[in-house]
Amino acid sequence: MKWVIGEAVRNLVSGTTHALRYTLLLSIALGTLVLAEISDIDSILTRAAEYRTAGGSVLTVEAPGRIDGATCEAFGRLPGIDAAGALRTERELVSPALPRGPITAYGVTEGLLNVITAHRDAGPGLVFSQDVADSLGRRTGDELATTTGLTRVRGVYSWPQDGRRSGYAYSALIPITAQNMFDQCWIRAWPMPAETATLIRLSVLPSDDKNSKVTVSHLNSRLATDFDGTELFTGRITRHAWLVACVVGLLLGGTSVYTRRLELASARHVGVSRTASHVQALIEAAVWVTSTGVILAGITSVALTFTSNHDNLSLFAAATHIALPGLLTTLLGTQLATTAVREKNLFRYFKTR
Repeated sequence: MKWVIGEAVRNLVSGTTHALRYTLLLSIALGTLVLAEISDIDSILTRAAEYRTAGGSVLTVEAPGRIDGATCEAFGRLPGIDAAGALRTERELVSPALPRGPITAYGVTEGLLNVITAHRDAGPGLVFSQDVADSLGRRTGDELATTTGLTRVRGVYSWPQDGRRSGYAYSALIPITAQNMFDQCWIRAWPMPAETATLIRLSVLPSDDKNSKVTVSHLNSRLATDFDGTELFTGRITRHAWLVACVVGLLLGGTSVYTRRLELASARHVGVSRTASHVQALIEAAVWVTSTGVILAGITSVALTFTSNHDNLSLFAAATHIALPGLLTTLLGTQLATTAVREKNLFRYFKTR
């Protein structure tokens, strides 16, 4: 088989295989599909991140004075639940340092601070909204004088005006034990289990008051009730891009051999075996297919630098699911086309060259 390898090398060096042309064509075709896939998936991931950041993954139940704090807090330890906690309204906080007067205060469990991802230390004290902290000019660890005595700033949380529930953008959170009754229970989960709405109601204790209400709602009412990432992913435009890549690969691989059918049939006529023809075609195609793979890896790596800082490994895997089938079917296309070349058609190939 040494002569087969030598013949393939000579064809590549002389340009008989048009390897550069097919490398460019395959790189452009598969590169376009890969970029489209990365862009589509990155867009879905960005929407999911925005949904979560805006509180779309937080479900709440409100029943004033009827929320069992311990039960609510325990939800955070269940599989599929990221965090859970309870809160209730407390007396307003008054301090001479507050330029806008008293601020609303809420008693919260430790789990609720996890739900809103409050930045805090392990020490005692209150957790303020970013607006309050800015107004006070205080940072974590600073002290604040109030009408009830000296307190410490334990941490800060962000509450942007993006459609999430109002009333918490300028307030203070007072961590208290979960062994109390509360007004609300919040659960953060991603993805949100279907049974969460039923689960969260278990934190509400029964009441003899027929007029008492139990309200279950999302923290951000501006967003859609549910974000179905699975549906968006399976319904994306590029979901069948790998099939297109396979078709492109078969066509280009087959064309690279079909345009040289006279040469292959002539070789068969002078005694070259069918096996040798297949090996030669495979070696020649493998060179420009491998070159295309290297180019696609570079294109993907560059494209990932322009994404929204998502899981680049997953995006690279998505690109591979398009590129790899396209590259492999290109090799398959060369073999199918080689099989289709017949020595008996040599004269016809000569007339139609």
